[in-house]
Amino acid sequence: MSRRRYIRFRFDEKKTVQAAGLLLSSAGGYLNYMQLIKLLYLADREHLRLYGFPITGGSYAALPYGPVIEEVKERILETPTSYWSEHISPPADFEVKLLEDPGDDDLTDAEVEVLQGVVTRFLSMHPFELVIYTHKELPEWRDPEGSSFTIWAEDILDALGMNDDEIEAVFQSAVEREAVDQIFTRDTSI
Repeated sequence: MSRRRYIRFRFDEKKTVQAAGLLLSSAGGYLNYMQLIKLLYLADREHLRLYGFPITGGSYAALPYGPVIEEVKERILETPTSYWSEHISPPADFEVKLLEDPGDDDLTDAEVEVLQGVVTRFLSMHPFELVIYTHKELPEWRDPEGSSFTIWAEDILDALGMNDDEIEAVFQSAVEREAVDQIFTRDTSI
């Protein structure tokens, strides 16, 4: 794919914490952090396929263990923010714990439905089964050979079989959403 411009989605921390909270609640309050990262990526990917935009937004990357949402990985492993840390624990023995239910008032019914679909399809998979699944079944992931590289939304849309006109429509919609967000100056960083 040879596009000159890239689709960018604004990361929404509150919505991301609510999505993570829903996944953690479905798992009994605990999840391996790699599993949580993969489940959120799969939910974003599915929502992008169905509706032309992700649930969490943010930046995607290919890492040796598969694709991630960079901002989620950072909050879990590097720099937890106050909103994330109020609701989700730092990892202990590779698990994160739901500390306080963040609710779901920022999630749409469609987003909740996608998250529940991800729970139904993938929650029972061991974290390394998810790694194998993302390596084999998600064409946008390629082995970064010990490093990492950006996965653009266009890469995901292309892997999902969208043509250039459909990808352009997603790009235009993302530009419009960003313009509306800026008009209303919605602070999504909490």
